Amino acid sequence: MIKKKCFEKNWIIQKHKELKADPILVEKAIYAFELLGSLLINGVELIFKGGTGLILLLPEIKRLSIDIDIVSKAKQNDLIKSIEKTTTAGVFKRWEEDSRILNHKIDKKHYKFYYDSILENRESYILLDIVFSDYSFVDTTEKLVKVPLFKIEKEVKVSIPTVNSYIADKLTAFAPRTIGIPFRKNKSMEIIKQLFDLNNLFNEIDNLLEIDRVYRTIAQSEASYRNLDNSIDSFLKDSIYTSFLISQLDFRKCIENDYTKELRDGIKQIKSHIIGGKYSLLNAKENASKIACLATLILNKQTNFDIKELEFKEKDLAKIREIELKNEYAILNKLKPISPESFYLWCIATGLI
Repeated sequence: MIKKKCFEKNWIIQKHKELKADPILVEKAIYAFELLGSLLINGVELIFKGGTGLILLLPEIKRLSIDIDIVSKAKQNDLIKSIEKTTTAGVFKRWEEDSRILNHKIDKKHYKFYYDSILENRESYILLDIVFSDYSFVDTTEKLVKVPLFKIEKEVKVSIPTVNSYIADKLTAFAPRTIGIPFRKNKSMEIIKQLFDLNNLFNEIDNLLEIDRVYRTIAQSEASYRNLDNSIDSFLKDSIYTSFLISQLDFRKCIENDYTKELRDGIKQIKSHIIGGKYSLLNAKENASKIACLATLILNKQTNFDIKELEFKEKDLAKIREIELKNEYAILNKLKPISPESFYLWCIATGLI
């Protein structure tokens, strides 16, 4: 699918310079899309999701992702036949299943596809994660597998979730004490990736009702997989609390615990995956305020309106001037002078606006 010259060192270094991105991640991202294209060409029906899918969905590349996450209704035997074809011709040498012991009931498989890295001078691999499920409740759109990272020889289209369905899925993943990517599993950067992606999706939201509907369906499924009997409200409150922990970091008398240490680590680690390589604690706080606002709207079932009505405007500066957050949220008053928009969004999240 991808032109051969795009796997050459000169091309990869050129893209590394253009994007100001880690060249090894650039190479991996190109191979990841080649794997996706090969699966599609070989007849695998799928929905493409995860961080790599956002590269197709968003107007510009915000961060590089190097795994392929798909949902498929394919039978495993048929899938294996298609997988075999990806290594009989093309850039991948071999594949193997990455067997894992899972503590939940998700029907999921992991496969590694190996190639010779021209930058690392060794064998490397792309990870394919497959969830075997009927994702018919998710609204999808078709996208051409084509991004500025590479040139294509053959046009291939793929189904991916809409912005609203994507953000619903990502929001369930940003609940690290309940149904999301968990704390205490050495996945701090993965948690912050959800925060970063949610922020980029937030500005593209055009249907809160769709987000609400899809979120509740996915949350219920994730809870069932994990044998959790918590309410959906508790998952949303988890996202809000995690956003609060991020927003209060480095303020006087801020909470410091194992959770905040993980969040700090993730904020530092994600920089290497972001285009341009810059991501500060203030950026994370600004992102977190949006997630807190969105999760609160879903929690309170305030979704039958256009979220763009809440966009921060110059006139809102006067509105927030006299507002003070109370109780445990009082520490976030320190956001007002350094990030008025973040403070404004927390005012919405706490019901003061």
